[in-house]
Amino acid sequence: MIVSSQEIMDGSTRLKKEAALKIKTQEIRQGLSALIVCALMTMTSTASAQDFAQGARPVGMGEAFNSISTGAAGVYHNPAGIARAILYAVEGSYSYTPTGNLLSLAIVDSKTNPSVSAGFAVSYYFDRNQENSDITALDLRLPIAIPIVPERISVGLGIRYLSINDTEIETLSGFTLDAGAMFRVADALHIGVSAKNLLETCDVKSRCQGIAPLTIGGGVAFEGGTEFVVAADVDADLTSADSTKVNFAIGGEYLIQSMIPVRLGYKRRGIDNGNVLTLGSGWRSPTAGIDAGYQHVLSSNSDDSGVGLITVGVSVYF
Repeated sequence: MIVSSQEIMDGSTRLKKEAALKIKTQEIRQGLSALIVCALMTMTSTASAQDFAQGARPVGMGEAFNSISTGAAGVYHNPAGIARAILYAVEGSYSYTPTGNLLSLAIVDSKTNPSVSAGFAVSYYFDRNQENSDITALDLRLPIAIPIVPERISVGLGIRYLSINDTEIETLSGFTLDAGAMFRVADALHIGVSAKNLLETCDVKSRCQGIAPLTIGGGVAFEGGTEFVVAADVDADLTSADSTKVNFAIGGEYLIQSMIPVRLGYKRRGIDNGNVLTLGSGWRSPTAGIDAGYQHVLSSNSDDSGVGLITVGVSVYF
């Protein structure tokens, strides 16, 4: 069979078009993946975008937990918090986000060896939009803390591994570090400072900038006995944008009959000028708790106004 030069040229042109289409499709897929991941982190974030696992109680209080993190909450908000009280703590939670589902489990042990507290947490995210993507995320944390002055001053360090993947595309994968310190200045006054994501995990800014940004911040809280607490946090997000973004959060909790918590909070996200209202409730006993929290976006530069985050959790501590 003789093949003409025209047929060869036509075949070559067709192959080039197919190759170009394949490259274009891959670029579109990468773009969609990046958009979905960024949406995930924005919808489920604290004031900055780095943490999509927070715990049901902090969610209801605007995540103003830098100075009052104890037990499992310390794993996510301030690693020094796991050494604030001598206990065993286990907390499991489920979050319904605008883009997918999040399952989390945290364990803390400050009782076996009160001189060194340790914890472990695992969170797994999977999206619901299976037509265009299959985004999954794995977040592993290992905090260690020392009570410099028991129940007064503690310091902690947290190792974190974060991996976010599409079916065919690795968006982000790597280790980073959190560090923190907490001070009980008086019986009712608490101060906490923390730095999160001290090691860079994003090597391509267009793909993963803002997912795990470096943030440095602090918080203060006032307790009225065991039934009332109000807390406020402020932090600087140094890497989510070309300029530093400041985030702010405030929240409060009141226990009715020392059993039924009522929680309210507000947070301001500097990265997208978002205003978020939070609320929560549940049931607490001396050894266990059931909690639920909800966050509602009041306004934002992104297209997520009115979108909510719902988190429910069960905890045991003794």
